[in-house]
Amino acid sequence: MRVFVLVAAAFAGGILAGAVFWPSSGTPARRAPEAPRGVPSTGGGDRVPGGPGALAITTDVAQGEGVASATHGSTPLRDLADGAAEDLQRVLDRPAARAFLEGDGTITGYVRGPAGEPVPGVAVTASPEAQPFDLASAARRARERAHEDVDLGTVARAAIESELWRREVRRTARTDSEGRYEIKELVDGWHRVTAFHDDYDIQPDPRNNRVQPDAILDFRARPVTAVRVEVRLPDGELADHAWVSWQGAQGNGSDAWQPDPGTVRLPSGPSRFRASVWFPEPLQSAETEYDALVGGTLVLKLEGRRMLSACLVPSEGLSVPDRVEFRLRRLEGSADVDPASLKGDQAGGASPSQGRATWYDLEPGRYLVAAFLGGRHLLAHAVAEMGDVSVDVGLPFEAPPAGTFVTAKLLAPDGAPAQGTTRFAIVTGPAERARHHQADALRRADGAWLVLLPEDPGEGEASLRATVSGYGTAQERFDLLRPGTATIRFGEPARTKLVVDRFAGSGVEGRLFAALWGEEGMVSMRQVEADGRCDLGDVQPKDYSLVLYVRDRDSRWSIATRKVALRAGGQEESIAVPALHALVVRPSPKLRAREVTLQSSDPSVGWVRRVARVEGEVATFDALAAAPYEVRCGNKRVEVRVPHAGDVAIE
Repeated sequence: MRVFVLVAAAFAGGILAGAVFWPSSGTPARRAPEAPRGVPSTGGGDRVPGGPGALAITTDVAQGEGVASATHGSTPLRDLADGAAEDLQRVLDRPAARAFLEGDGTITGYVRGPAGEPVPGVAVTASPEAQPFDLASAARRARERAHEDVDLGTVARAAIESELWRREVRRTARTDSEGRYEIKELVDGWHRVTAFHDDYDIQPDPRNNRVQPDAILDFRARPVTAVRVEVRLPDGELADHAWVSWQGAQGNGSDAWQPDPGTVRLPSGPSRFRASVWFPEPLQSAETEYDALVGGTLVLKLEGRRMLSACLVPSEGLSVPDRVEFRLRRLEGSADVDPASLKGDQAGGASPSQGRATWYDLEPGRYLVAAFLGGRHLLAHAVAEMGDVSVDVGLPFEAPPAGTFVTAKLLAPDGAPAQGTTRFAIVTGPAERARHHQADALRRADGAWLVLLPEDPGEGEASLRATVSGYGTAQERFDLLRPGTATIRFGEPARTKLVVDRFAGSGVEGRLFAALWGEEGMVSMRQVEADGRCDLGDVQPKDYSLVLYVRDRDSRWSIATRKVALRAGGQEESIAVPALHALVVRPSPKLRAREVTLQSSDPSVGWVRRVARVEGEVATFDALAAAPYEVRCGNKRVEVRVPHAGDVAIE
């Protein structure tokens, strides 16, 4: 297991395409078919086991065929791919590399038809799952951490190496005459298992196909027919790609379509079909009835979609914010509606991006469009008249009124604006009863932030808390009555690796988390890995309390704490899991108790209130550190000290 974890961490996990990534010389690249969000594919999937992926770099990182570097020039993607393949091959050629490629795990199961009959000759593939590699985000982080001098070419190579490794450890087997398959030599970890046959649409039964080795996973096969489909543009020309969806007695589904070869595997029997295109503009066909058993060509003609688009228009000196939610409501008659009342409405199917949202196929009429910052603060609104053609409406917004925000200047160690993913909170009240208000913010063109105050912030002093990726968390005091400007200068971050002693066999594997607490509150919380290590991330150098938490469902409780002094640069800290105990509470039957609560006033354990259901006349609390506790059942209270010999009876 440890070998797999190390390999997966090294390769980062992701999918980069071969055919789409590097178009052949002299052949124009064709954009891969796009699916609308939320529409599942039941006929697509891994058509050719072991074939190339289908995701290309289409972000701002891609510059033609090169990847820009934070500190270096542009590196051709083809050279990166060749270099990554050579590096990986040198590793795989070594005798010890077999451990990277082969495991001893097995996944078995059956593929059966609608009547339970076996389906032989089905190709079943198990692909190791890894966290998708987001090249755009990785590149942005590299640019934001310019002081680390990160080469973006290295970032791209890691993504390529990840996909090459995934293909090496992918395994495929075929079903026998009884419909049974067995996939062997699987590495540890989660796998996605897919099945393909030319004459069937095959889905996992049950529908979850994410399993670990030694699992049993069956599939249900539904007969399909290859049907000639033509998807035509409004001018009658064939589209170069489309997405075909259907609904019928045989079920619902969708599949990608391209004119070459122009066939789609459709369910046998009558269904209602529709084609759609989302690039370069949204088009959709009318719903068409078709019976795949009758035969013939299914022709779907695309038409333009009537849509309402709303776009934020910031005043000079402001930038378009990220956390914007759009709301839409149809207005009846000539009555006016308070835009703030739309805050509780649903988003209406819009997918906001870059300060823009679009609604499709609306009925003609008057519509009120409102944009909310963080879902709470009304940013802008406008009324749009929707007719038979598409409408694009601008939503101008100004800086919030004076006194409703504090200006935040976040400075990196060199005095430049601190760049990175940023979160704000306003901390009010005395330290022992401090309240943390999540705060939304607008960014000015000069790099400063306008952080909105809560609706009822109170009076006196408060603190502005800012968290910037790559630097950590810091805060600065300001006056709520005269907010003015709060300047936070970040120091060089401390990057801390934690080693948890006595973790193996402690009974909290998979549930243990480590957190750092400072005067700003909790600044970092990460899960402890299987090998007992934890990367606490970037934090500001100062004194903290290091706390171990156990998570169970929706609650967490601490089991150990110690003081640590973190300084700039990298360092390693350690903490030991204490001896943990279980407490069994036996309420009297006359209490008719359904649950029992447990709480401790010991500061090393915390004030977290835990609840356990009474099952079989007892309630059990596990993973308790040695400390005094109070047990409550109804209005009965009992003081106990853990470890406790025997059951705790509550009469």
